[in-house]
Amino acid sequence: MKFTSAIIFATVASVTVASPTVAPPTVAPPEVASAGVSESSNYAVVKEAVMHIHSRMKILSRQTNAFSSESGSLTNMFLTFQMSIYDSMLKIANTTAPKLGLDDAKSLTQVSELILLDRGRTVLNPLETKMASIIAAENCCYINQVLNLFGECIDAFYKAVDSRLVSYYAVGSTEARNEPKRILKIQYEDFNSYLGDMKQKFLPSCASGRLEYNVVEKRDT
Repeated sequence: MKFTSAIIFATVASVTVASPTVAPPTVAPPEVASAGVSESSNYAVVKEAVMHIHSRMKILSRQTNAFSSESGSLTNMFLTFQMSIYDSMLKIANTTAPKLGLDDAKSLTQVSELILLDRGRTVLNPLETKMASIIAAENCCYINQVLNLFGECIDAFYKAVDSRLVSYYAVGSTEARNEPKRILKIQYEDFNSYLGDMKQKFLPSCASGRLEYNVVEKRDT
């Protein structure tokens, strides 16, 4: 799987931005129900995990300084990620879940890939185009906070699905029980590694205010 080049972010604690408090825009999630798809077993678990992500996002965004400032690009970035999670759920409900089989543990890890890898990277990758506006707005000190929201929400999803795999395979062979968990863990660690690279490599550019930055090298997995 290929990672396209993306700019890298990190926080700069010394930067202070004074700006009026503005509430982040409210975005209603689309419905995830799909006619003909039974909300049972693995699909129900994934849906519950995504709903938890949505709830957690709303709570965290209210507690994050980035959403109390005039940092529209950051707010839009996070809301794009939030809505992309629901787009994934629609895709699961309408196409993926029926074909994979709702009671197949391996299918659950394939479904999770949409969220842990596909949707997560889809939002992070285009941020290269936002580099100039972020530095110009001097809101680099908020970048790490926003990216931490990505990490916390993905973490919530991973834990919810991972714990379900344990109970789903409480009875059965060790191999059958562990393989889906192994795949899910690889997806989770892959996303976290990518996110960590972005946060680490962005620091020098954000600190200096120059429009020079490092990029994540393309890599295959």
